[in-house]
Amino acid sequence: ADRTLYLPSNADGTFLTTTTSGSVLQTITTVKTDTSSWAFDTSSNSWKETGLQAVITPTAASNKILIWVSGMYGGSVNGENIYWTFSRSSDSSNFQIGDTASNRTRVTSGSFLDSTSRPAQFSVCAVDSNHNTTSANTYKLLATGNNQSGTMYLNRTSSDDDGWYRPRGTSTMILQEVAA
Repeated sequence: ADRTLYLPSNADGTFLTTTTSGSVLQTITTVKTDTSSWAFDTSSNSWKETGLQAVITPTAASNKILIWVSGMYGGSVNGENIYWTFSRSSDSSNFQIGDTASNRTRVTSGSFLDSTSRPAQFSVCAVDSNHNTTSANTYKLLATGNNQSGTMYLNRTSSDDDGWYRPRGTSTMILQEVAA
């Protein structure tokens, strides 16, 4: 078989053999179309798994992982503050959270549930620059509430009677490895 490499006349004859800093090396996408639920924890900032997660295997421990999540949620308590963060399996830590300040909950993002019968939208983004691994790493979306006891739902409202006016939604997580 012919293995001759032909270059255009305007090429300088060099090949790029390294990855440019800031280049996206891989993208992993997970779309959750079913629903999940969990109890609000109002006695502490105990994070609950939402059921939305994705796995990525970085090619270099120094590369960054960008995490983008958006979707729909509902809950059984209107007027509830909802807080969001991520965990990673390599060290079970939360990352890109606010600074420590006395008893305040350290979060990545927050949203507000106005009504039990209407959906709310959330969007959470983070950059993980300290994963320090080239092994498979699972990123999970975590949530907690802070006002009253109740149940939170991903991809549905709390009011879930069978009608066209009760939506079922999707939530998406996108992981991107970016060259350091």
